[in-house]
Amino acid sequence: MASGSIALGKRKIKLRGLTSTVAAGASTLKLKPAKRKDAKRIAATLAEGGKAKATITLGLRDAAGNESSTRLGVKLSGKRGR
Repeated sequence: MASGSIALGKRKIKLRGLTSTVAAGASTLKLKPAKRKDAKRIAATLAEGGKAKATITLGLRDAAGNESSTRLGVKLSGKRGR
């Protein structure tokens, strides 16, 4: 299970939750905004050199049924002007 949100200033955008089986050693996870217009808003903000902060919650369960979860914080920054 994976879910999260992105903070753009005072606006908080939810990310679409994801539940899937992942192979051992996999290191890629793609979460997308729940609404398409929010994806465009994030892209526009970062293209203008803006900043955003993503909070991601991951929940994992192994074959034996043991569960673990963790919360990650990621800072996003756009391209800087020359």
